[in-house]
Amino acid sequence: EIAGELGADNLTGGAGADDFHVGNDTSNDTVNDFDWGAAIGTTTVDQVEILANYLGGADGADAAAGLQTGAAFAQTVTVATGVVGIGATTDVAIFTGTTYNNAAALDTALEALAAGTVTQDFFAFYQDGFGNTRMAIAESDGNEDGADFTVTDVYTFTGVTIGSIAGLIDTGDFIVV
Repeated sequence: EIAGELGADNLTGGAGADDFHVGNDTSNDTVNDFDWGAAIGTTTVDQVEILANYLGGADGADAAAGLQTGAAFAQTVTVATGVVGIGATTDVAIFTGTTYNNAAALDTALEALAAGTVTQDFFAFYQDGFGNTRMAIAESDGNEDGADFTVTDVYTFTGVTIGSIAGLIDTGDFIVV
């Protein structure tokens, strides 16, 4: 298991299957050699591990409807442009047709979703304005009140583009505990 400390760290795995553990903080670590495998549904190589109640609502998002675990964690959504297609069962959203400069810009786009419907938290992969692939956690507060989502960047992946990994990511790449 590979985990960063407080602050932004550079994380590098070994030659085998590695678990990159997301800390329960708001730092954005850089992952240098994450292996997504050869195709969806093939043998899992590296994995992202995270607590289902990431941040526990400390950042203003809800603590009750965290990331799904077990069999409930089962749906991947690829979104070509914008946030269309994200629904109540989305666990992983991959934004392939639009770049967002940072987590705040993605948060602004997610505010268009109906938070009363999209009540669970989900992983959000996007490309920033510099071409970096980022993974964020999007937390829904479950209320339609204008500040429905809180987006926190947790990883920046080097050596990949959002297009190159969009066809590789599946729920087997994650451990949610």
